[in-house]
This record gives sequence, structure tokens and C-alpha cells, in this order.
Amino acid sequence: MSKFWNKLSTPKVAFLVLIWAAAILQLFINMGIQKEDKIIDVLSRGETFLLEGQITTYGLFLEDELSEATKETMLKNLAAGIGITSDFTIESKDDEEIQRMILNYKGVKESAVVQVITIDKKQYLSIGITLQENLENLAAYKNVIEDTLGKLGMDTNTQIALKGTQDGLLTEDEMLEQTEEVFRSLGAKKVKEVSGEDWYSYYGYGEELGEFRVEEGSKINVNVTYTLDEANGRTIIQIGLPVVNATY
Repeated sequence: MSKFWNKLSTPKVAFLVLIWAAAILQLFINMGIQKEDKIIDVLSRGETFLLEGQITTYGLFLEDELSEATKETMLKNLAAGIGITSDFTIESKDDEEIQRMILNYKGVKESAVVQVITIDKKQYLSIGITLQENLENLAAYKNVIEDTLGKLGMDTNTQIALKGTQDGLLTEDEMLEQTEEVFRSLGAKKVKEVSGEDWYSYYGYGEELGEFRVEEGSKINVNVTYTLDEANGRTIIQIGLPVVNATY
């Protein structure tokens, strides 16, 4: 172990092992109402059955090479920071430009993917958590992940997504009304909308929502999509901050 730490003299790597207790503490103290809670509240007051919530946070960790053994140790420590100490798998996936070492965990109603991603000898860290059905801890887990990576001195980007269904095929008017309620709850206004044969997507921007993307000259940081599932007589709803990264 001493050889490992001597080889990696950067304080960021050494600090990685020291932050887990503080991160777990944050899980319990950061339970205030957040933008994720507001979205869940709006959907729950309707007829939406929430299927899952996803949080993915990533950022640049180190502009230097790491050994495979070091990457594996980091993955295990990061997983321990969000409460995963067993029943996980680790695999490597490499192509010509990107190398990934990935820790996967699959529970009954939750799963996690932790990655060390190498691009041009730069090391990026990514933590993703998916919660099924029971989403009360979604905002708290987001805080834990961001706080964990933030204490490593990382500037992070976070993607949040909620997925649910409603019985029946919503009309365009119903979709727009529900979308505007979501936007209002977040202090956002509609920027644009696009649609296809069986899907509709609405984009909005809210000053207090923080991170945003610029598309066609417009700021966007909230996205609501609807897919008409005619075979099952339902409408699939996805809400993303800043956007939904999924096929409709």
C-alpha cells in the first residue's frame, strides 16, 4: 500500500480515501427541498407512475496516467462512498480513443455505475445511480455524489432524469399543460418544442436551475419528453436536467 501512495503523490488521489465518512453524513443532512423534489411532487400530484430516477455526475479528475490497479482501487473507494461494498463487478472496455474501467452494481430497486474514463491520458470520474419506483432519496444521492467528487477538487457536470408513465395516450394539449406546470414549479419558461411521429419534446430554461446547454442560440436546462406507447395504451414521460439523453 505504501508503494501505491508513494507512486501517486498527487494530493487528490490521497484525499480520495478520506472523504467517505463526510459524504455519508451529507446523505442525511442535505434533505431540503430541491429542484428534483419539486418535479417529483408535480408528477405525483397527477396520474403519473414514477418508474425510475437517474443521476449521473462526471468531471475531470487528473491530467496524468494511472495504473490499472490504481483505477480499480479508486472505483472500489468511490463505490464505498455511496454505500456499495460488495456484490459488484468490474470490467474494462477499451477502444482506440477511450478506455473505461467500470464498476457495476445491481440491487433490487437500485443500481450504480462508477467509471474511470481515460481520454488522451486524462482521467475522468463518473458516478451514476438509478433508483426504481422509490425516489425519495434521489436529491440526497445527488448531493452525496456531487459532494464526493467536489471534495476531490473536481468541477462536475450532473445529468438528472426521471421516467414515468401515465395510463392512456395524452393529447398535445394535455402534454403542454403538464409541461408548463413542471416548468412553473422550476421557475423555467418554454424555449422550444419539437416532435416526431409518436413523441413530443419540450425544452425550457430557468435562471436558478444552474447548468445549461446552448442550442441554436438558446439556453436550455430542462427537458420534458412524451412517447405515445400505443401498444400498451400509455404515455411514457421523461424529464431531464438539463436534457433527456435517451431515445424517445
